[in-house]
Amino acid sequence: MKFFLDTGNIKDIEAMVPLGIVDGVTTNPSLMARESGDPRKLLKQICELVQGPVSAEVVATDAAGMIREGRELAALDSHIVVKVPFTKDGVKACRTLSDEGIRVNVTLIFSTTQAWLAANRAAIIATRRRLTDAMFRAVFDDIKKSRNVPDVNNFWKYLANDPSTLKRTWESIKEVMASGALDPLVKEMIYLAVSVSNGCGYCIASHTAAARKAGMTDAMFGEVMAVTGMANETNRLANGYRVPIDPAFER
Repeated sequence: MKFFLDTGNIKDIEAMVPLGIVDGVTTNPSLMARESGDPRKLLKQICELVQGPVSAEVVATDAAGMIREGRELAALDSHIVVKVPFTKDGVKACRTLSDEGIRVNVTLIFSTTQAWLAANRAAIIATRRRLTDAMFRAVFDDIKKSRNVPDVNNFWKYLANDPSTLKRTWESIKEVMASGALDPLVKEMIYLAVSVSNGCGYCIASHTAAARKAGMTDAMFGEVMAVTGMANETNRLANGYRVPIDPAFER
């Protein structure tokens, strides 16, 4: 048996957690509405306090909306379990989210038939998850250990929808970004420049933060942006004019 608090109140949770009996927290939109502040920031606070499953319920009533909200909620913290209603659209959302590796539970069950259907779906999900959980948890643990961070970025959480892609991508980036002939700061600035050229907003934010952590100053950032912009401009001009390569450049 597990003990879950049904609340969104931080003070209540803080009072109970030290007792060592709280396994997780369940919330719903009504409970969250009673508390002040941004509900999603509050959910992150709850996750930090409990370090166990925290149910966060969607408010959409259509499958597409539930799936969109579910992905957003799951990205808040690895402890989030998305709660959906046991309706036709809720079952659709449950399947899609669970197939993506997002933990889901269901609410609004009023009959034994509904309970049986929910349990049957849970058994299918559990079988699949046992095969993939160990893999992506191992990758998450390695990311946190390698980067000395308490949680992984949203990028890795979304890649966990396909554990094999998650594992392959992390192993590759870990090898490529390791210190070598180029130091980590130079590699991060190169990654930033390429991200700017490719127009990847997420990558720009991520690698700007990583480069600053590695020692990039405002002046260095400015020069990286200037070089990136200049390179893109001259690349387009050279391609547009179809400029032939000088013999001196041939090797």
